[in-house]
Amino acid sequence: MSTRVGGKFILKDSIDWLEFDIEGLSYELISLAIKYQFGLNLAGNATFQFNDKGYKINRNHLLYDIVDDPISNTSTVLFSGDEYKIFSGRLRIDKGESLHSRMNRIEKFCINVLQLECIDKIILDINTEHEEEFPTVYLKADEFEETLIKIYKENDNWEPITRLIIE
Repeated sequence: MSTRVGGKFILKDSIDWLEFDIEGLSYELISLAIKYQFGLNLAGNATFQFNDKGYKINRNHLLYDIVDDPISNTSTVLFSGDEYKIFSGRLRIDKGESLHSRMNRIEKFCINVLQLECIDKIILDINTEHEEEFPTVYLKADEFEETLIKIYKENDNWEPITRLIIE
């Protein structure tokens, strides 16, 4: 099963849309994703469930997908539990990096995103696209790694089905 991770960057209400540079924000977000070594699809390029459920791009949020790298379309490697080896044919595509290390990269990304003047919070969904009900966890950005490790332990090291509201 492919792991799908994405959601919305919620923008602050105080944004002056006549002056706001959405392209500039997009470049900043992509640069941060590159810095922390994963791919990020934005707005109309985001294929995650928000598009499937009829959410439209509007002035209060920017849709996104987190993907393993700039040429991937899933988050299977980035969000797989520890001890799982991921292959494409006979080629192992994961690098053996620990879940702690991978979630620490996402945590640093979230901390940096929330330091941007225009971002209010981040909604991040993991594997929720086929689910009607799933748990929602509220957390601070600097709690991301610790929270995800706990959730994975509760799920016997499997990818969770959950929504995170990160502030």
